[in-house]
Amino acid sequence: MKFKATTQPSFNLIPYHSLHLFLPRLAMAKMDDCLKKAADARRLSISLGNLAYSGEVCKELLEFSTKMEKVYRNLQKLLNDKSTDESKFHGLLAIINEKLEWFTKAEARFGNHCYICFGCTGVLFESKTQ
Repeated sequence: MKFKATTQPSFNLIPYHSLHLFLPRLAMAKMDDCLKKAADARRLSISLGNLAYSGEVCKELLEFSTKMEKVYRNLQKLLNDKSTDESKFHGLLAIINEKLEWFTKAEARFGNHCYICFGCTGVLFESKTQ
């Protein structure tokens, strides 16, 4: 049995002009996470504010929230302008991924208020509030 070679691929390729549709859709999906996590960070910062030695953590959480809101507004502007500049989308999506990774670690560490790390000693104290 002989097989005939074909020049057509057996799968569908996405044409390049469709690629510019993918990034805005990805951006819209990330924008929801962006705002939700910004609000969560503000809430966590406020709830940690009454604990001793939590000033630096609260400050970092508020900086995270502010940055995420700024990235959200920038993505919103790109989408409203119907931008096709891939580098801007990639840059903003990279920031979101980096910041969300940081927040996931911060949330795991401080989210339940079970343990608070004081300074760089690495000593953990159990919180009385739960």
